[in-house]
Formats: sequence, C-alpha cells, structure tokens
Amino acid sequence: MAYSFIGEISQQQLHPQKEDMWIWKHDSSGHYSTKLGYDLIRREVAGADQTSDFVELWKLKILAMSTVFSWRLIRDRIFIHYRVIKD
Repeated sequence: MAYSFIGEISQQQLHPQKEDMWIWKHDSSGHYSTKLGYDLIRREVAGADQTSDFVELWKLKILAMSTVFSWRLIRDRIFIHYRVIKD
C-alpha cells in the first residue's frame, strides 16, 4: 500500500499557481465521507459479493445486538471456550 502511494505521489506535478485541495479518488464527486471510507474498507475486506449478502440483515427491525450476533454467526466470528481451546 505504501509502495503504491509513493508511486502515485512521484507521478504528480506541482502547480504553484493553483490552490491545494484534497480529492477522494474513490468517489466521482471527489469528496470524502466516513460512510464512503467505511464502505470501501468493507468491500476490500469482505469482497463485494459478500457485502451485498448482508444488506438485508442490517435492514431488519431487530435489536442491534441480535443483528451483530447474526452477522458474527454467519461469518464464523463467534469466539467460545471450545473454539479457543481447539485453535
């Protein structure tokens, strides 16, 4: 990741006459938001196909702890005593 960043930076040209500005390249508007950053990370970690599988789960009108438990159960992220000993 750092190597690709350095590669991108080294290709940029400085323009002293222009005002500095930040551009978020993962959005067509160039603006960053926490939601866009979170969605990008989620796609990178879980993969786009798996992410779409959980959209309906997060929309359910149930307690947040139930939603999180269901997500952990499906993703095999529940840590119990048996599993800790097994690993």
